[in-house]
Amino acid sequence: MGELAFQSQLLIGRVAELAQARRAFGDALNGRGCTLLVSGEAGIGKSRLLDTAVSLHRAATTSHTAARTFKGRCFEQDRALPYGPLIDLLRTADLTVFKGLPEISPLARLLPEIGTPPPPSEPDQERRRLFEALAAVFGKTSPAGMYPAVVLIEDAHWSDDASLEFLLYTARRISTHPVLLAITYRSDEIGPSLERFLAALDRERLASEIVLHRLNAQDTAALIHSVFDLPNAPHPEFVKVIHTLTDGNPFFIEEMLKSFVSSGDVFALAGQWGRKPISQIQAPRTVQAALHARTAGLEFGARRVLDLAAVIGQRWEFTLLSLLSGFDEATLTHHVKSLIEAQLIIEESGDTFAFRHALTRQAIYTAMLARERAALHASIGEALEHLSDQRSGAARPADLAYHFHEAGAWRKTVEYARQAAEHAQRLGAPRAAAEQWTRAIDAVRQTNEQPSPKMLRSRSMAFETLGQFEDAQSDLNDALSAVKGGKDAQTEWQCLLDLGFLYTARDFQVARDCFERALEIARRLGDPAALAHTLNRIGNWHVNCEQPHSGERLHREALAIFEVHGDQQGIAATLDLLAGALFLGGDLPGGMTCYAQAAERFRALNDRRGLSSSLVWLTHRGTVLNSMIVSARASECARDGEAALQLARDLDWRSGESFAMVVLGMCRTTLGDYDAAYSLLSDGMRRARDINHAQGTIVGMFGLGSLYLDWLILPEAEHMLTQGLAIAKTVNIAFGDRLFSALLAQTLVALGRTTDAQRLLDAVIGATVDQMAPLPTLAERLCWLARAAAALASGDSSIALDITDRLIQLAQATAQTDANVSPRLLKLRGDALAALRQPTEAIEALRQALVAAEFQGAHAQMWRIHAALGRLLARGAGQASSDGHAAIARQIVGELASGIADESLRERFMRAALDAVPGMPAPTQLRAAKHAHDGLTERERQVAALVAKGLSNHQIAHALSVSQRTAAAHIGNILAKLDFASRAQIAAWATARGMVNADAAATKPD
Repeated sequence: MGELAFQSQLLIGRVAELAQARRAFGDALNGRGCTLLVSGEAGIGKSRLLDTAVSLHRAATTSHTAARTFKGRCFEQDRALPYGPLIDLLRTADLTVFKGLPEISPLARLLPEIGTPPPPSEPDQERRRLFEALAAVFGKTSPAGMYPAVVLIEDAHWSDDASLEFLLYTARRISTHPVLLAITYRSDEIGPSLERFLAALDRERLASEIVLHRLNAQDTAALIHSVFDLPNAPHPEFVKVIHTLTDGNPFFIEEMLKSFVSSGDVFALAGQWGRKPISQIQAPRTVQAALHARTAGLEFGARRVLDLAAVIGQRWEFTLLSLLSGFDEATLTHHVKSLIEAQLIIEESGDTFAFRHALTRQAIYTAMLARERAALHASIGEALEHLSDQRSGAARPADLAYHFHEAGAWRKTVEYARQAAEHAQRLGAPRAAAEQWTRAIDAVRQTNEQPSPKMLRSRSMAFETLGQFEDAQSDLNDALSAVKGGKDAQTEWQCLLDLGFLYTARDFQVARDCFERALEIARRLGDPAALAHTLNRIGNWHVNCEQPHSGERLHREALAIFEVHGDQQGIAATLDLLAGALFLGGDLPGGMTCYAQAAERFRALNDRRGLSSSLVWLTHRGTVLNSMIVSARASECARDGEAALQLARDLDWRSGESFAMVVLGMCRTTLGDYDAAYSLLSDGMRRARDINHAQGTIVGMFGLGSLYLDWLILPEAEHMLTQGLAIAKTVNIAFGDRLFSALLAQTLVALGRTTDAQRLLDAVIGATVDQMAPLPTLAERLCWLARAAAALASGDSSIALDITDRLIQLAQATAQTDANVSPRLLKLRGDALAALRQPTEAIEALRQALVAAEFQGAHAQMWRIHAALGRLLARGAGQASSDGHAAIARQIVGELASGIADESLRERFMRAALDAVPGMPAPTQLRAAKHAHDGLTERERQVAALVAKGLSNHQIAHALSVSQRTAAAHIGNILAKLDFASRAQIAAWATARGMVNADAAATKPD
């Protein structure tokens, strides 16, 4: 008696949570890898829960089958250290895990003691190699397969961005491997980076979560009973005091009980625990007060050691503490043992110790005077330098920068923060780089000097990657001020180029001024590479400002320079830009050929970022932007988009990922894969907004607007496109202005507001075909397509036909022999011919449109073309053919509707689409034609009964042993025959007729 049994409190109030954790362990280690989040406030018991689960796993398995456990902790002072918790994990792991790995050298970038780092490479490549090497550690294989692994990351609220990116990379890849990734974080300390990480896990359904709450009074009593090993329940009044003061936080309860023991308010007597009367107990009001009460009884030397340890950090080495304290080994060992006995610190290894809880360290650190802390930080920095000399560079620049900054040793801060920032840049960790550059710049200014332009530009690059426009702009302007007047022409040129590129996300007119100034300097420098890079920037500006032919000339000039000098990277990048100029200039085949060439060169260079960019643009062959010709199936285009998205995710390239999601979403819209399209478009736009990427946000709004238009959900389409147009105007992107105007005009026409549509188009293009440019850009062609639709709606069918004929001629002029004209364009021509009462020509145009749509796999166009053919044939003697086309249109609409997850959106689409299909009987006609069961076939009645039971299309298909498309077609037929607009109406109809309980009818075949 006399020792408190705090370990026994682990299961108090946590039985269900522990069971959930053990289930996650079991699933993961049986090959169904998963990510487990454990959240709650500080001191709630997150780490203890996982430690218990690990211990129980080990106890239930043999040494041969037990999972290898990796544990890394995030520390508050390491938030500006790239891969901080992973470095901790590697440093504390058994060195045998590195044996037999295919590539260990990238890990030496984090842990120099295990080997020689590889030569420096591009940050994206550096990060990819590092991610693959880290993943190989966790996924190490044996002759029988992969070793089971448990990866624990604690206190992720203090994690750096690079580590979170790797954890997301891992979470996406472990579903079929015996790996459990468990992460703890404080739910009341979620910063922007962790919030993005958690949102990504949630969107992709990659993780389950255990949320730990405070203990209630009953659990608090049970904990006290367990800790003191009491024969009877503790006195209710004592429990009330503890629970009231701690509010059920287990760590606070623990500290409170320890303080009572150390102060003598609770005491051991004759083998039992006793206490003073409640009225005489001096209960500390805070955890800081409780810790102060406990440490007051320590020896002076032990308190000195505790203060030093708190300033060092959460974990520290005996060697460093010995150097700082001046104590000999025996004395220091004595003090450390007394701190362990006081349950303030724990021994992690022979030379490594840590505080039992981060809150303990925090309370001790904040209780010290600022001057006292600064002096200790200075001593620690100097001691680390000394140890670094002895160990051949063992100290990390980030640690030295932190301690010297806190000490106010500015010149040393500048040097070490610069090293740490450059290291972070090499590892592709922009937030850590920005924080270290900020630390260095602040230190320079503390010495009454000005930071160098190079330092400012380096920080601006990190800010730009993070989407912090104003901060990046400020740094570049300061750097330009320092070099203007010819002081450093090379740096001035680079800063102007950077500033121009930065403004392409905000204001293209300002960007142009920067690029032109950079071009003047580049020509004076006589540097061919600088000149070619500048030409590319200006060329891309022209392309975005709807001057693609001017941009093409500049890109070809840059390409010639790079080819003369054999600059393969420059050639690949220029081909990618040239492809954009050709495509957006209206030459789809030429643009796509160039994108394919760029992709091949990027592959050869192992430039995965460039490859992702080229593949994304190749995906546009299957999106609404391609209004000219069909040269590839949309499913093939989608595969390019999926590859681009995966590359962007592998690289953790945020803007690239959001752009790839949006473009892939537009391609999925063409295919009629509506649920995937909506998810990709909305998530892609949200991610662009998260990083303040205006261009990405605009593209996302365009994609969502086009999806709403495709769904015939016109008010939402108008709202989204109107917003996008307003943003495009503020950024001064003429290309975006015309794109949004084209799609918004089509929406207004569909809403019956033809005059508004024509007025909108008047601002961007002419009114008649003779005003069309000889080589209209892609955006202009989309506007003319909208102009034709507006003319048709207003009764000017001849104008509509003239425009479509001219657009078709332009498309055919660049088309390859095996390409089809766009089905959208051909359908519009057929509609114009039908309005002009030229049925034979109209039918031919619509049939050509159908061939093109079927080749492309454009289901979203197919039903419209079938409906148009049905309407046209119904006017003549082709009623049977008309009914056939109408039936196919209804079937496709049903199939498409089944892919819309949101019931409200699904019903609105069904209602609007079926209204456009011919041959739908009026309600009075329908009633007259009804017979037994209102004209439904036996199979349709079976489907109606299952709808009434609440089954989805997938479940109905399974129950009836038919395809999901067939089930959707049956539902479309039911809606049409009963003149219903929703599944709810079908359910009510079937229930009213007693079909729901007719089980035999649900399975009986036709």
